[in-house]
Amino acid sequence: MKILHFHTGTDSMITKYINMLSDVMTEYAEVYTASTLISFRKQFHKHHPDIVHIHGCWSIQTAFAALMAIRKEVRIVVTPHGQLEQWVMKQDYWTQKMPQTIVYQRRIVHLAYAVIVMGRMEESNLKQMKWSTRIETVRNPLVTETCLLYTSDAADDKA
Repeated sequence: MKILHFHTGTDSMITKYINMLSDVMTEYAEVYTASTLISFRKQFHKHHPDIVHIHGCWSIQTAFAALMAIRKEVRIVVTPHGQLEQWVMKQDYWTQKMPQTIVYQRRIVHLAYAVIVMGRMEESNLKQMKWSTRIETVRNPLVTETCLLYTSDAADDKA
């Protein structure tokens, strides 16, 4: 299986999450990443992924990447990274969120094979929005990884 992760590269936490995810997934799949639309197009045409994993929302670049995958009949998975939370949706609603929702954001989430959320609050909010019924929850993956690393290091120190 080939998976192409796309993010805009502007959020260091999303970048860290993708790096962690890619490290874990390489045992099970061919994993590629892109943080610009140009690199996404190159990776997409070079590797012909089975899944495109879109990270984040509200960026026209993520919309173009998702719509390109949809047009080529490649499944997409969307991880909003909290960007569909109610408080985020209220920011610049009339000038940005509402027009982007109408033009592309709702459609992308609705067409996604799965939407991966980071906690109960985000899951609850997405269910209320009724944009998707295919919601999977991964709770605090970066915190969990960090805790596991510290626990593992502490165990190594005792041995």
